[in-house]
Amino acid sequence: MKRYNGLLREVTGAGWEPITGAHVSPDVIRIERFGHGGNTHWVLHNSTAAAVAAEVRLDATTIGRLQSEYLVRPNGQAVKSKDNMLSVQLEPRETVVLTPSRPQ
Repeated sequence: MKRYNGLLREVTGAGWEPITGAHVSPDVIRIERFGHGGNTHWVLHNSTAAAVAAEVRLDATTIGRLQSEYLVRPNGQAVKSKDNMLSVQLEPRETVVLTPSRPQ
């Protein structure tokens, strides 16, 4: 749990936003947004007992300027955005946080 303490403080400190500005598939993946601008975090949760390849489409009209690369945290894996789409692998019952790789 210590691994997540700083990340949890960072995400919750950014403030929950009711509009995610993103769509995720498959629909078994839950998504929430915290923060705005360069301090935006998307929390993805796989509630199933199977690994899932999630596709996240970011909405530039809601989010504003999008970046070409995002980090999957806490592991720090970089994922490239192609046509505002990100591919993220989630293990069973895993929760990850997507953040811009370079805060604006």
